Parts: sequence; C-alpha cells; structure tokens
Amino acid sequence: MTPGTPAQPTIAFARKAGRLYAAAAVAALVIMCARMVSTYTVFTQTFDEPFHVACGMEWLDKGVYHYEAQHPPLARIAAALGPRLAGERSHGIADPILEGNAIFGSGRRYTRNLALARLGELPFVVLAGAGVWVWARRYYGYRTAFFSVFLFSMAPPVLAHGGLATTDIAITATCAWALYAWLRFLEEPNTKHSLFLGLWSGMALISKFTSLVFLGFSALCILFVWLSCTHRWRFLRFRIAPRALRLIAPAMVVAFFIVWACFLFTFAPLFSVDELARRKADFSPVLTVPGFVHTLATTVPVPAGQYFRGLGQVWRHNKGGQWSFLLGERRDSGWWWFFPVVLAVKTPLGFLVLALAGGVILLKRLRRDADWIAPAPVLFALVILLSCLPSRINIGVRHVLPMYPALAILAGAFVSHALGRGRRILRFVALACVAWCCASSIAAHPDYLAYFNEIASRRPEHFLVDSDLDWGQDLGRLSARLRALRAPSVTLSYFGTADLTKFNLPAARSISCEDNLKGYVAVSATMLYLHGPLWSKCPQRYSELARARPVERVGGSIFLYYFAPSTASADDP
Repeated sequence: MTPGTPAQPTIAFARKAGRLYAAAAVAALVIMCARMVSTYTVFTQTFDEPFHVACGMEWLDKGVYHYEAQHPPLARIAAALGPRLAGERSHGIADPILEGNAIFGSGRRYTRNLALARLGELPFVVLAGAGVWVWARRYYGYRTAFFSVFLFSMAPPVLAHGGLATTDIAITATCAWALYAWLRFLEEPNTKHSLFLGLWSGMALISKFTSLVFLGFSALCILFVWLSCTHRWRFLRFRIAPRALRLIAPAMVVAFFIVWACFLFTFAPLFSVDELARRKADFSPVLTVPGFVHTLATTVPVPAGQYFRGLGQVWRHNKGGQWSFLLGERRDSGWWWFFPVVLAVKTPLGFLVLALAGGVILLKRLRRDADWIAPAPVLFALVILLSCLPSRINIGVRHVLPMYPALAILAGAFVSHALGRGRRILRFVALACVAWCCASSIAAHPDYLAYFNEIASRRPEHFLVDSDLDWGQDLGRLSARLRALRAPSVTLSYFGTADLTKFNLPAARSISCEDNLKGYVAVSATMLYLHGPLWSKCPQRYSELARARPVERVGGSIFLYYFAPSTASADDP
C-alpha cells in the first residue's frame, strides 16, 4: 500500500461533500430567484423604476444618454432590454417619468412590461450569489460558502431590491466580484488577474457611481493589511513601484474601456458652462479657477466625459442634501447615524448576530495567523458603512446593499466555525440564528421592501419611510381592496410615479386643506410622514390623520381610513 492510499477516501469524501454543498447553494439561489419573480405581479412600479427604464430605452433605441447622468447606464440598459425585445420603443417624451410610464403601457401590457423590466435585473442577483459562493469557497471552504449563499438568499433587503428594475442589485453584484478580483490580484499579481480585476472594476463603475468610493477605499484598506502581514513595504520603493504600476495598468485600461463603451465611445466636456459656474461658486472661498482651466473644462471633449459629469452631479446632489425621515424627524441634511439605524432595523436580527460573530472569528485569524485575506469581508462592510456616514442623501438600506455579500460571508463563516470546531453552545446559537433568519424571511413574503425586524416591525413608519417602507409599490393592492369594499370614491395622497388613471381606482380626489375628510381616505406612509402637503401646507390634516385609526393597512405602505360623513372622524365603515 502506498503512503498516499489512506488519504484517498478522505479526498473523495471531501469532493463529494463539495459537490453536495454546491448543489445546495444552487438550489438556494433558484428558490431565491423564484421568490423574487413571484413578486413581479404583486407590486406596481416603485418610484424610480419608470425613470430607469426610460433612460435605458433611450440608450438602446436612440444611442444617446441624455435624460439624467447621476447613474451610469448598465442597470438601466438591463431594465429596458426586456420591454424592448417585447416590441416597446422610445416615445420621445421629454419627462423621463412620463416616458417610462408610456413604455410600461396599461392593462396586461403594463404587467408584462414591468415584469420584463424587473427580469432584466435577475442576472445580477445570480451574479451576486455566485460572487458570494466563489469568494467564500476559495478562502473559507465549501461549508462556509454554502451557508453564506443560503443566508444571502434569505436577506429581505436583497430580495426586495433584487426584484426591482433599479440600480442597487447591479452594484451589489459587481462590487462583490471586483473586490474578489482585487484579492486574487494581490495573491498572484500577474496580467491574467489584472485583466480580471479590470473587467469587474469596470462593471462596478458603470453600475453606480458610489462603487468608486466603495472599491477605492476597500482596495486601499486591504492593500495596507496585505503589506503589513506580508512585510512587502519594499513594493512602495522607487525602483519597484513602476513594476507594480505595469502590473495594474491592464486593469486600468480594461476598466476605462468598459466605462467608455457603456457611454457609446462618446466624447464630451467635463462640465457645461452652467455646471462649472456652480462648481466655481462652491469652491470660490478656497479655490480660484484660472480662465484657461474654465475654457478647457467646458469646451474640450474627453473620452467618457459624460461619466465624469455624472460624478459631479452626484457630488452636487449630496452637497444639497435630500429630505429624509428617521425616528420621527425630517431633515434635508441627513444624520451620520442614519445607516447604522437602517441596518439595525432592516436586517434580520439573527443575520446580524451571525455576521458580527463571524467578523470576530475572522479578525482573530488575522491576529493569530497574520492571514491578510481573512478580514477582507469585515473591511469591505466597514468601508461601505463608514463612507456612507457623511452622506446627506439618506434614503434607505438600498444605498448600502453592497454590504450584504460581505455580511453573508461573515455570517456563513461563523456558522461553519460553530458546526466544525465550536462548542455545543455555539452550535446551538448558530443553528438558532439560521432558523431565525429563515423564519423572518419566509414571514416577510412578498413584502420584502417593507420588511422590518422585531425592533421596528410593530410601527415601522415611526422609524423609516421612503424606499425602506413605502416606495409606491402598493397602488395595485389599494385598487383591488377598494373594489372589494365597493368604495364609490377615495381621497388619495399617493407617493409614487404611477399613472393613477391606469389602475381602475374609484373616483379619486386629492386631500384638500379646506374640505372635511369623509368616506374612504388612502394615504401613503411617505406622504404622511415625509413628503406632500400634509405636514408642510396642511398641518391640521396631518394632525387629524395622525390621531385617526386606520381601518387597515394596504400592503405594507398605504393607510386606509374611513371617515363617517356625519361626524368627520375615523371609524369603521
């Protein structure tokens, strides 16, 4: 018997176990996709979906990208591809919201086109799950990879935004792959891995502009840990740095080529005259823009200039802020603690416990074994969270959705550790948290968008609104419920972009500051607590509705009241 013979059964068993784990992970992703697809016909369009579809259709149909530059085109093209293959075309309407609604159409055509638009984002869901699997399998093993994919597939925020025709799942998938590619490049710095890094970095850059911040700071943090653990500070020396730049150059070229291709190989100035004037006003206290710089920036076309103009628009949007709601307060300047609160109430508690415990396990590996790869998910999640703290655009969990692949890997790492080498109490905690995550996710179906964990589930509108609770998704449900109640009319304050005439509503009128409320009144949570005239122009109406008891909540987002005509107070019909 050869010395290697006794190991053969062990190797064969490991391979078989690996195939079983892979099959189970694929099954988890298939079920995840089926759950999301089942919501396509439940929810009407969310606020941003017609906008994204209109921009993508403009790119596909006209070969231009003029509606709006605050988002790169990739996810929008994916959203518009299905409706275009079904025969839809651009209508040439100046307003992108109206253009998107025209593309969606009405009746059965509306249901079909909205589903096709959402289906365009499904490949990114699969890519995100595959990225979690590949990353976790390579660095932490098959068991960790399975539990990471499984827990990722159970996260309600991922299920919510993966099922919509928006840009958030695209950046989630591409950032996960780009960071994995960076780890592979640091492991083996060669041309093949440099090209791989360039591919996924370019894909991330055309998914959403925040990827530039997320990936840039994450790469620097991981590079610092790599240099510290491997004692390769000599790479920063003058003679060796050029070699490192030569190795990274293919990645930079490929990434730029992808960005430029996504903007149809166009040339454009970095700023329009008006945009540069605004920038000059912003920086005038500390910076004087020379005349020749002004001329170059507004007249000289550069490759992918529209991409850089989009970055400038996002920066200015953030500087101006946006109205948001948190814990009963409204602001247009944001809160530094907005995103920690969002994660705390929008993520299943069992998932959070597992992710935090997994982070501790992997950081111990860094300290004990100088394993520079182990803490990469921790660093990625922290970088995303910390980079969002100064943001003045506090809309929802979707802005930190790229954290969830990293959090899932952390959670899977703890479960695997507990089942493999942990004490009995750790195994119990790990399995209990996994079961908790499953129960929370299943109970949330199909209202993943409006999901809140046990901290906030009783009164979620007191914590958050907008895309965390009410993004206009329940208009179809409201229409069906009013028809079931045989309501002759409804007073409506709806937060959304849908064309109300296409949803078979009873005679609808807006809330008036003068007339008493009577009959059925439907109010979106976002309109009640954040937007609209209820709190800014008609405070008496806001107070009246805040004191009233809704007859019911339609879906997760619309309050339905009944005011008896004789008493003008909320009561049961």
